[in-house]
This record gives sequence, C-alpha cells and structure tokens, in this order.
Amino acid sequence: QLLNMSRGDDHSLLHTVTFKMKRLTTSNGTPVVLRPFQSSTDLKEVVRIEGESYADAWDAETFLYFLEEGSQCMIAETEEGIAGFMLYAETKSKFHIEDIA
Repeated sequence: QLLNMSRGDDHSLLHTVTFKMKRLTTSNGTPVVLRPFQSSTDLKEVVRIEGESYADAWDAETFLYFLEEGSQCMIAETEEGIAGFMLYAETKSKFHIEDIA
C-alpha cells in the first residue's frame, strides 16, 4: 500500500512524498489510516488529544494560528476515531515537526 502526500507549492521541500507501508496498525493490531486534517471536523479531537498528551497543551487558537501560517497536519484515524496527529511545516531546506501526539 502506498501513501502519497503532495503539495502544489513550488517552494516546498518535498513536492511528493511516498511511503511504502506493509500495514499501519496500532499496538493491538487495529488498522490506522493517515489523512489530511479537516479543520471543521478534526480540531476538537486534535485539541482533546493534545490536552491528554501534554501538561502545557496547545489550545485551538494555537493550532489554527500554525495552520493559517502554512503548517500542515496529518491525522491518524482508526475505526473508533482520531488516534493521533502530526503538525509540521516545510521550507526549501527543512522539514520541521511542530507538534505530535
């Protein structure tokens, strides 16, 4: 199975990243799907997971700030819902993970 993440921005470090995966699962074998963040439906769950993961958790406004500034967010989802996320930014020379839970 292949996962493709593409960006049309000519200034991005990686225009297309392809990951070859045998099978992505949780530690108990539950299948996981990676997909792009969808602000209207995902923000509440991302903030909840952030709060459960960190004592100094970011709030919704902080996430929205980073997204408005050009960061991207990938969602890890199981049948039961969102299991985790990764917020990242890329420039011509760097790929930076800003937050992960």
